[in-house]
Amino acid sequence: MLKAYAKSPIGKEKIYVSLMTGVQFFNLLDFVIILPMGPMLMRYFQISPVQFATLASSYNISSGIVSLLYSSFADKFERKKLLLIVLFLFILSTLLCALAPNYYFFLGARIIAGVFGGILTPSIYAIISDLIPFERRGKALGTIMASFSITSVFGIPLGLAIADNYSWRHAFYFIGAGASIVFLGVLFVLPKINLPQNHLSLTNLIKRVIRISLTKKYFPAFSSMVSFTFSGFLLFPFFSPYAVKNIGITESELKYIYLAGGAVTIFVSKAAGYYTDKIGPVKTFTLPFIFSLYFTYLYTTAQRMDLFVLLLISTGFMVMINARFVPIMKLITGMPSEADRGSFMGFLMAVRSLSAATATIIAGFIIIETPTELKNFDLTGYFSIF
Repeated sequence: MLKAYAKSPIGKEKIYVSLMTGVQFFNLLDFVIILPMGPMLMRYFQISPVQFATLASSYNISSGIVSLLYSSFADKFERKKLLLIVLFLFILSTLLCALAPNYYFFLGARIIAGVFGGILTPSIYAIISDLIPFERRGKALGTIMASFSITSVFGIPLGLAIADNYSWRHAFYFIGAGASIVFLGVLFVLPKINLPQNHLSLTNLIKRVIRISLTKKYFPAFSSMVSFTFSGFLLFPFFSPYAVKNIGITESELKYIYLAGGAVTIFVSKAAGYYTDKIGPVKTFTLPFIFSLYFTYLYTTAQRMDLFVLLLISTGFMVMINARFVPIMKLITGMPSEADRGSFMGFLMAVRSLSAATATIIAGFIIIETPTELKNFDLTGYFSIF
C-alpha cells in the first residue's frame, strides 16, 4: 500500500512537500530559536538590546545578501544537488554556533549559518513550484508555511527545554542532529529536477536579476514582502524579552507561548491554504489581516497578567500573522515565468531577509532596557501596525 501511495502523483507530491517541510523546519528553528532564548543569551553574554538585535539580525543580513547572489545562479544548477550541498554546510555552521566561546564568535557563526539558510529557503520554494501544479500549490505552500507553526509547537519548546535542562549550546546540537536526518531523506527520496539548459554567462545572469528587480509587474510582490516582513520583525526579536520583563512570566514558561500559538497555527495555516485554493487569495487574506492588527496592539501594550490571558493574546497574534501570509505567497509564486522562477524567489527571499534585518536593528534602537522592563515596545507595535 505504501509503495502504491508513493507511486501515485498525489502521494509523491505529499512526500516531497513533507521533505521540504522538514528542511524548512530545521532551517527556521536554527533562526528562530535565538528569539525565545533572548533573555538567556542577553544574560549569558552580558549584552544590550542593540547587541542582541545585531545578533538576531546578523542571520538575516547574511541570508539576504546570499539570497540576492543565489538569484543570479539559481537556475543554472540542478536543484537537488544544490540543496544537498547547502544543507550539509548549514549543518556544519549550526554546530559552530553550539561551540561558540564568546559573543563575537557566536555572531560570526550566526552570519555563516545565515549564508546557507539564505539559500535553503528560496530553494525550497523553487522546488515546490517545480514539483507541485499551480492548482494544488496553495495547499502545499500552506503546509510549508505551517513549518513555522510546527517549529513553534515542537521545535522551540523542545529546544528551550533542552536549553533549560542542559545549556543553550545543546539546542544547536539538537538542530544539527535533526537536520542530518532530513539530509538523508532528501538524498534518497527527492527526485532530480531537470531544468531547461541555461547557458547564460554570470554577467547576463546578474543582468537578469536586475531586470527582475525592475520589472513593474513584480513590484507588488516585493512591496508586499517588505511590508509584511518589516511589520513582523519589529516585534519578533523582543517578543520573549518583553514577555519576561514586562508581562512577568518566567523564562521556563516561554515554551508555552510557542506551544499554544504553534498548535493553533498548524490548523489555521492548513485552512488558509485550503481556502486560498477554494475561494481565492484575496478573500482568504482579508480577515486574518484585520485581526492581526488588533492582536498586535493587544500584545505590544500588554502589562502584567496571568499566563492564561497572555496565551490567548500571543496565540491570536501568531495565528493571524501566519494566516495572512499563506494567500500572499500563492499570489507571489504565481507571478514569475518558469525561466525566472529561481532567480525571482532568490531575489524575493533577499528582500525578505534584508527587511527583517533592518526592522530588527531599528527595533533594537527604539527599545530601551532598564533593570525592570523594556520601554518603547508599544512604539514598535504602532510602527508595525502602520
